[in-house]
Amino acid sequence: MKHVLMQKMVVLLIIVFGYSIANAGEYDFDVDSFKKKLFEYSGVLTLNPEYTFLNQKTPLYLPKYSDRDIAFIQMYTLSAFADFGINWNSMKGYISGKGTLQLEYTDSSIFDYEIKPYEAYLSGTIDKISLSIWGGKKVFKWGKGYAYNPANFASRPKDINDIDASLEGYYSVSAEYIRSFSGALSNIAITTGIIPVYNLLNEGFRDINGVSVFSQMYMLLLNTDIDVAVIADNNIDIKVGAGVSKNLFSNLEVHAEWAVDFKNKHTSLKYYEAASDVVNEFVGGIRYLTPFNTTIIAEYIYNGNGANPSEMNTWFQLLDNAVSGYKNPLLSQQMKDKSGQFVMRNYAYLKFSQPEIFNILYFNPSLYTIINIDDQSFSAGVDISYTRFTNIRLSLKYALLYGEIDSEYGSKPGRHKIGFKAEWSF
Repeated sequence: MKHVLMQKMVVLLIIVFGYSIANAGEYDFDVDSFKKKLFEYSGVLTLNPEYTFLNQKTPLYLPKYSDRDIAFIQMYTLSAFADFGINWNSMKGYISGKGTLQLEYTDSSIFDYEIKPYEAYLSGTIDKISLSIWGGKKVFKWGKGYAYNPANFASRPKDINDIDASLEGYYSVSAEYIRSFSGALSNIAITTGIIPVYNLLNEGFRDINGVSVFSQMYMLLLNTDIDVAVIADNNIDIKVGAGVSKNLFSNLEVHAEWAVDFKNKHTSLKYYEAASDVVNEFVGGIRYLTPFNTTIIAEYIYNGNGANPSEMNTWFQLLDNAVSGYKNPLLSQQMKDKSGQFVMRNYAYLKFSQPEIFNILYFNPSLYTIINIDDQSFSAGVDISYTRFTNIRLSLKYALLYGEIDSEYGSKPGRHKIGFKAEWSF
């Protein structure tokens, strides 16, 4: 069944690829009309103090902090993000990265620093056939969901608490073919590439060394955005996904995204052994602009790889046993698995943004929440920004985790967090 599905996907890509070459003609993109500077650069310097207030009665407090008596955590972060690009004829070089200095204080001080490249690649374009080739570390922005993109197989997941934050890419070699037309099919773009994993190279993309081959096709068909994506590796692990987005009105957009992993590997809490299943993931929602200029994003998220209520009860029993002195060999792996963003299966994401509320210039608040539908716990946050000064953004953020002690968000020790952020852009 998997091989038949793969064959159909490949045939579909070949048909559309051939159709686009045969019918491109006068509707090719005019690359020369977009003049770029030889050198381009930008950056952001950020100061971010944060204070987290802990609940010592939660199940995850002792595994993380042992018997230390910690009421709150102070975190002071100074970071610099910069990017630089060079354009020469049809060639481009681009690099971006972030350097961070961080001081954490609880009952002792921990100083840490990190310098990390986010993207670093060279690209070239063959204008006559609208083909671009990339090599290096690159971020691929696929998918239609705002909070989560299950079909974005070639990139890291977004941070649910900051969905607009920059992401780190993976090292890859890829090519993109683009065409536009005058009929019902207006635009098409096909991206194909490979992501190698070897020891520290692209660590975390997959569990073992090997090569993954991916392909994504974007179409604008009847004014509807459509994505189709597939990825497979040398172990015949296959994932397939698709997404669709449509503006029903000028102020209302609907979208959906789906992905299936035919060989999802995980550790069964029920049988205490490795398991492999077919897992589906889905995101569906809307983006709506009200007459009062409030932007509302509402999404339902289904995580087929998440735990059901029975498995969560087993997980909390493991934690209770660990506190009593018995440590199950599964505990360390489950601590890693349960530290992700979607531990269970059904979630709702809501975000409200209102620029210059009450006609207060430069004052822009937003409110978001992620709700675990299975156990009724939730995470919520308020972000208030002020942009009165040129190239400077000041913001204040408060976040809350709420739920019963045996729920996903209620079991986490960091109950309240408040932070201030000052950003200078150049």
